[in-house]
Amino acid sequence: MEEAIEKSEHKFRSLFEDSRDAVYIAAKEGGFIDVNQAYLELFGYTREEMVALQAKDAYWNPDDRPTVRKMMEEEGSVKDYEMKLRKKGGAGMECLMTATVKHADDGSVLGYQDMIRDVHFAMLCSLEPSAFLLKNILD
Repeated sequence: MEEAIEKSEHKFRSLFEDSRDAVYIAAKEGGFIDVNQAYLELFGYTREEMVALQAKDAYWNPDDRPTVRKMMEEEGSVKDYEMKLRKKGGAGMECLMTATVKHADDGSVLGYQDMIRDVHFAMLCSLEPSAFLLKNILD
């Protein structure tokens, strides 16, 4: 039984760590519990720096976090929610967020599990050439 649990934990840890999408787990209050390597690379932080950060620090507009939390808590999850997030140096990026709420046995919210995909480049590729040039000029 213990060996089966260890195999299962290893399998899911590997899925978490090897994901190409940024994945994080945050407490209800906003502190990061864990982030994968793709998250660190996308946002430009080290694992040590993550200890001092809150999930709201990744939002372009930190006031958006309560809105997203409310949607997740009402629906149980969000899928491919478009939003702008902030990298370490302050640069913005257009992203899709898929997230779920984690509940305790009594139904209270424990935290959130999120997957983030940077779609800025894909959005630029889908623009007409004139719109692409205009976007680059304005940015």
